[in-house]
This record gives sequence, C-alpha cells and structure tokens, in this order.
Amino acid sequence: MRLKEIKQLIIEYLIILIGDIILGISVSIFLVPNNLSTGGFSGLATILNTFIDIKVGTWIIVLNSVLIFVSGYLFGLRFVLRTTISIFLFGFFTNFFSRFNPITKDLILASLCGGVLTGIGISLNIKAKSTTGGSELLAK
Repeated sequence: MRLKEIKQLIIEYLIILIGDIILGISVSIFLVPNNLSTGGFSGLATILNTFIDIKVGTWIIVLNSVLIFVSGYLFGLRFVLRTTISIFLFGFFTNFFSRFNPITKDLILASLCGGVLTGIGISLNIKAKSTTGGSELLAK
C-alpha cells in the first residue's frame, strides 16, 4: 500500500468514527430519553429496549450481526470490515452516551436535533464507504 492510500484509509476510518459518535449522541441524548425512535434496526433496538432491559447499543449490535454475514458474501471483505467496525462503534457510543442526561425534554426540539444529527452521522458513514447496518445495509 502506498502512503497516499494509507492516508486515505485513515481519513475514512476517522470519518466513520466521527459519524458514529454523532449517531451515539443523537440516539442516547436526544431520541431515546424522549421516547423517540429512529428508523431501521436502531429504531427496532429502541423499541426492544422498552420490553427487554438490554441497552439500545447492545441491541443494535445484536440485530445487525446477522446482516454482517450476509453482506460479506454480497459486498466483499473491505466493505464488511468497515460496516462491522461502524456497527460496533455505533453500539458502543450509544451505550456510552446513555449515561448522560438528555439535553432537552421538548419533543419537537429533541426530534429535530436527533433527526439532524442522525442524518449527519449516517451520511458521514456513507461518505466513508460504510453503513451503520440495518436498513442502510439492506438498501445497498
């Protein structure tokens, strides 16, 4: 691998990291504390959390693990590695930021901030040739 390729790879993984931090903040600080849900597997994880007391981030990892194996067959090792890392980072940061108090209890403000941050986090992952799993992975 040339130096330029290594630099590009590091930048892409940093973008994935930043996107997953933003997603973790969105889900843990704005959406879940206000009983709001995202779409896809993250939303399903939020709903399952209300019935079975397992953290949302852990649900995200568990639900997406099945798709990781399927996507490996369809999209190749490089894409699967990025997506697997992203799924685990998203789950980790979702659990990590759940320790903090919500910034707002206003449902409109929480849904607006949560939606914008979710969009930014997902778009950063897609820009870095990755997904956070769930419906994004199915759509690809």
